[in-house]
Amino acid sequence: QIFQMLAICAVAACVCCTLSSTEALINKASIVIPFTKRRSSRIAISLDENIATLTRAVEQNSEVFRENDLLVLTSTAASSFFTTKPSHGEVLWKDAFKKIADKIIWEGKNDKYDPIEGDLKARVICVEDMISFPENFSSNSIESLSSKVIVLVGLGEETILTENWKFLKDNVLDKAKAITSFNCSTTITQLEKYGDYYPHENSPIEPLLKTFDELLKTRRNTDRKRYEIALDLWQRKSLDDLVFLMFVLIDTYGAYRIKSVQSVTSTETTSFEQISCMCGNCADVMAECFKDETCRKALDCLNKCKGNDQVCSYRCITSHETPAFEKFAMCILQKHNCMGNQATVPVYPNPLPMSRFRNEELTFEMAENIFIGHLQLREGEINPLSNNELLPWSWKVVCGQNPAYDYFACQHQLFYRDKARPSVVWYDPVFRVTTLYGEDVWRRRHYRVRRAELPGQFHFSVVDNGVVSKEFWRILDCADDLSWAVFYYGGAASAAGTSYTGALVVTPDGKWPVMTEETSDRISSALQRAEITMWELFEVRNECCGGFEGDPNPPPLGLK
Repeated sequence: QIFQMLAICAVAACVCCTLSSTEALINKASIVIPFTKRRSSRIAISLDENIATLTRAVEQNSEVFRENDLLVLTSTAASSFFTTKPSHGEVLWKDAFKKIADKIIWEGKNDKYDPIEGDLKARVICVEDMISFPENFSSNSIESLSSKVIVLVGLGEETILTENWKFLKDNVLDKAKAITSFNCSTTITQLEKYGDYYPHENSPIEPLLKTFDELLKTRRNTDRKRYEIALDLWQRKSLDDLVFLMFVLIDTYGAYRIKSVQSVTSTETTSFEQISCMCGNCADVMAECFKDETCRKALDCLNKCKGNDQVCSYRCITSHETPAFEKFAMCILQKHNCMGNQATVPVYPNPLPMSRFRNEELTFEMAENIFIGHLQLREGEINPLSNNELLPWSWKVVCGQNPAYDYFACQHQLFYRDKARPSVVWYDPVFRVTTLYGEDVWRRRHYRVRRAELPGQFHFSVVDNGVVSKEFWRILDCADDLSWAVFYYGGAASAAGTSYTGALVVTPDGKWPVMTEETSDRISSALQRAEITMWELFEVRNECCGGFEGDPNPPPLGLK
């Protein structure tokens, strides 16, 4: 590495001397200037050209010859597993991946990768366009198509019969480092590769190779793990998980280091420093956890979660809640941060909250009362915004955007003021969890709500199973009659190394409101301000939510 650095410095010195000395441009020799950002573009420049031409070539080089970080090939008519809400119409893969491409680009604003090196470059192409406009996909445009990471999605057998496909395979696909596919024909699926690992080779010695790779921790072993993560992420069928899959592939085979991927893959093994921190600071709570069967099961469950699987992780936690696990997480993660995790609340998207309600300028007190919504308050307390049809909850969730936190069944939202300090607002979500053992249990959290900079913006904080989460909420819109509202949030559990965003459409009964054209447009527009489309949402199951007289397992509602 030292000799490589010396060589790079020598080349850089030569280039600087060339640029600063116009007399040297008289010579007929040629030089080759390397441009590095883990891309191997080169320009041969004759030294008899003038300095202006040389400078322009240097400035324009990264744009002219920069390859894609992600190339997606799909079909114009290929349907995805996403559906529009609430009508459940089809969503095409080309539209889904255009949204994914947008998300991976603006995640640089959320510090997922270093944007100083430039935004990630992603391109989505329909194979039909190659047939209709072959001049755009000729040998003259290989640079515009080349990519280390390629996604093939929704492509049938007819695709490989076109002449342009052969050109693409020979000049683009065969040169990629990673190709992942989904919902494609068998022939196209066979093209999958992850570095040195080809998952569909069907070699008779593959079991032996796998054992060898795992034993020696070879590069092929890493590539196989990336394939296993990709397989799992495709099956989760959520936009955020597909975005993370793109990040995994770009981090492993592309030019950028993605921090969220690094934090996951770097914790696949536990270092000596981490073990020393845990044993030195938390030996007593570790011993208590290992003695507790539920706590041991929680750790074993979390250890099996792959990749950035917040769905799996949170289901493990909600299935095994116990004081022993809470103390374990509080000591190791929150208090001493033995795993060295860090995460910040996403800053983008940053939609502004609604500014007016019932033809009046929104105030903090009005916004808090929108949160409080339909809740039956304590005796003597009133919500001036609500009507006479009061309920044991403020709102129920119709649908949400985050697959880990917004998808639980029977989500009751309770917003209320503190009994002794009316200026203090609390938020208690109550939701039903079907554990990994098939048991239906209720869970309740307790958030502190604080006003932020603008009315309609609030800071939330909670200790969830020993780990502190901080969230930034906005009220994006609300019907004058409180028949529906749209909330958006971004959050982070820094000690757990996770950051997240989500959005909620809520109503008094958890059912879609009457979707008039005006209501549909307002809900859709509110979500769009947060860069969310209706088809990204998960509908919540709100049947059999209990609470009836004589219910043996009622939701734990009520004010604290």
